[in-house]
Amino acid sequence: MRTLINEEKITLGSDIYIRHLELMSLFCKQTKEGILLYVLVKPNANNDRIVELGENYVVIEISEPPIKGRANKQLIKFLRKILQTRDIELIKGERTRNKILLVKGISLNEIISRLKESCNFSIFDRSIRE
Repeated sequence: MRTLINEEKITLGSDIYIRHLELMSLFCKQTKEGILLYVLVKPNANNDRIVELGENYVVIEISEPPIKGRANKQLIKFLRKILQTRDIELIKGERTRNKILLVKGISLNEIISRLKESCNFSIFDRSIRE
């Protein structure tokens, strides 16, 4: 199920397009405490990068190995840089690739926008003609 987050009109020549930023219900979720961000981590990568914004999670490659929490620490450090907030906490998935992070101090729209800017592939890049 998709929830419309933002709608933006874009004018290209005489054509007007509407770009929808949509959020899949399992991708991240607004709570009273903040925003839950669902992440699939791929450790031991060549560099840190967001590979995909998928329907159910954000796929992130992390350069650190999954030894003694090094990949988790690098994931949080990387997301702090991308999302430009210090208030990120791993709340589930300390020893698995599937993780849930709690992000505070930033809006849902800002999270989506900043993740999109850093991502190679996104399900959110859709333009439809008005």
